[in-house]
Amino acid sequence: MEKNTRQVTIIDELWDNEESKTNRRLYDEQDRGLQRQNIELNDRIKKFEKQLEVLKNNQLKDHDKELIKRILSKQANEYNKLVTRKDQEIEQLNEQVRQLSKSNLLESALRQSNIERLHLEKRFLSSTSSLNSTTTTNAG
Repeated sequence: MEKNTRQVTIIDELWDNEESKTNRRLYDEQDRGLQRQNIELNDRIKKFEKQLEVLKNNQLKDHDKELIKRILSKQANEYNKLVTRKDQEIEQLNEQVRQLSKSNLLESALRQSNIERLHLEKRFLSSTSSLNSTTTTNAG
């Protein structure tokens, strides 16, 4: 009887050994599969992080554009106020010229030159403003 029991034990050990190899192989395959999935997930995380960084940078650019728009709007308002003030000054000088048209020709010529000077200042401001807005637009 001893001999029969011994044979069964050896067969069981061999069977266990074969099962162990099969289990080991399955375990290794699962482990490799999980490692691949882990690598893929890490790659996806890195990709999402890069996309997030791009979105953050774009938001900053949008914020900068908005600030530039506000600054340009403020400059345009200031320019319009200045032009309006210059127009009023021109109108006042025109009125003075009309009132003093009976004065001698030299005084009249001097006033006219002042009016022309104001017109030139206005045109200069206008050209300077358009240059500034073009430069700012190109920089944005």
